[in-house]
Amino acid sequence: MCSIEGFTGPQPFTIEDYTKFNKDRGPDDTNHWDDGIVHLGHNLLAIAPQPKNKSQPYETDRGNVLCYNGEIFGLDQQVYDTEWLANRIEQKGVQSLKHNVNGMWAFSWYNIEEQKIYLVRDHFGVKPLYYLEFNNNLYWSSTVKPLMAVLNKFDKLEIADEKMKHFQRADRFLPGDLVPYRYIKKLHPGQIKIYNITEHKFEPDDSMWGNSTEWNLDMNLKWDPEEFNDLVQKAFQEVCHPGPNVKKTVSLSGGLDSTLIASILKKHNISGTSCSWEDTDTAVDTDNTPMFNESYLAEQTCAYLNIPFHKSTVPLDFNHLMKETYEAIGIPIWDRNRLVPRYVNCKYAAEQGHKVYMVGDVADELLTGYNGDFNSFFPAHANQRNFTKESIPKENREAVPSHLFGNDHINNWLFYKTLMQGESFCLVADHLAGTFGMESRMPFLHQELAKYILKIPGVYKLHVPFEHNQFAKDYKKRKEQRFWRMGNWKSLLRDHMSKWYPNHVLYRSRKIGFANPWDARDNQQNIQYAEADTKLTSILNKKLTFKD
Repeated sequence: MCSIEGFTGPQPFTIEDYTKFNKDRGPDDTNHWDDGIVHLGHNLLAIAPQPKNKSQPYETDRGNVLCYNGEIFGLDQQVYDTEWLANRIEQKGVQSLKHNVNGMWAFSWYNIEEQKIYLVRDHFGVKPLYYLEFNNNLYWSSTVKPLMAVLNKFDKLEIADEKMKHFQRADRFLPGDLVPYRYIKKLHPGQIKIYNITEHKFEPDDSMWGNSTEWNLDMNLKWDPEEFNDLVQKAFQEVCHPGPNVKKTVSLSGGLDSTLIASILKKHNISGTSCSWEDTDTAVDTDNTPMFNESYLAEQTCAYLNIPFHKSTVPLDFNHLMKETYEAIGIPIWDRNRLVPRYVNCKYAAEQGHKVYMVGDVADELLTGYNGDFNSFFPAHANQRNFTKESIPKENREAVPSHLFGNDHINNWLFYKTLMQGESFCLVADHLAGTFGMESRMPFLHQELAKYILKIPGVYKLHVPFEHNQFAKDYKKRKEQRFWRMGNWKSLLRDHMSKWYPNHVLYRSRKIGFANPWDARDNQQNIQYAEADTKLTSILNKKLTFKD
């Protein structure tokens, strides 16, 4: 997990000082580049072999400079992807990355002749990029920490009330450019921002998503299960490929998504790392009880696949871990019931020597949504029959390329949820892994695969078999159960990828994932937690300062 940093103009601190805030993301090397106008920094996490030993920031023969965090998938192992990316941009432009290039990236590209800085984020927002405009200068970074230090130096780091309300309305996700602090923003997934250094302002935005003639959400009625199966395998292997000699782990539960990743990649030097719970004797028979089974099922899966298994443990009383968790993540997001288990799991994975941390996140958004989301699809219950641009909250419309919406309102809705909610899963995985010197990867967000899934007609995705042994015998209850399970059944995986699953996962009808089993469903409590944790995060971030 590398980091990129940069700012324009003379400052009362150096690029070396600015880059230090993200050293944990790149413990293997740190380099800087400076022409007095633009100042760039890069922290390196050495994963892939680099035979040419060319560090970043990477200067081309023409004098342009790339500062890049991510991976380009599908390249030969001996190809240095930073050099490949710089040459691609210099020869064909940033726009050439919009289609037929698979990867995860956040980068700055300094075109020295044009005196412009391009800030670019990948289509689905797997890698983050934050920015701040202040005093006629631009500052950017892979995390908010250097930007907060800038505000602590020149102004005052404060929560913005309207942004905080937006944060709560969005169920504590961070859609679009939302960061709940004054002045600080992030690029939304796929955004291309172009900063004119001479004029001290941004030019009109561009987007990785391009126009609807290259790709759109119209149904692919010719989709084929065998083609889908082959593409899943190809995509997962390409995502796993960089860094063949480093230890990699899958954040593994008892669910379909992470199990599929582990199963397909079992011969690629991977392990499974799962989350367990102390004090399970205090469990009560509620809807939360299945949460206690995740690590047990994950251990069974690892035994079935013959791969190493690692188990982290979260205590019942984990409030003492909040300070560590928010120091790691840097921004308020979700609530402690969901963050702390991920923090503990990620920390333990790093302690076992892993350098790559893969998660099955965002498969839900691509495939079906969640339990209860069927009300968005079922015309008798839905607020409207079609999901269009007007269906998107006004505050999020600029961040959603709704011109790509097609003739399947289920996929229109899933695309929106992928960009608005799925991106927050990317942020959490990235920031937690980066804190411990690991690189997070999201195999389901391989662009070619995700785009293929988003065009499979929604009726196939939401299919639930009517006859099922685990459903109630009563016809009416069975029908209700079938309707409810639209949000988690994932027939695309169960029906067409079944050969990759052990039976204890394939025939499991419920899946919950990593969350505190005692309080995860207490939403009012989680709202209160989010408010308290936001204040805690503010206190911690006010300590981010440049040393005199």
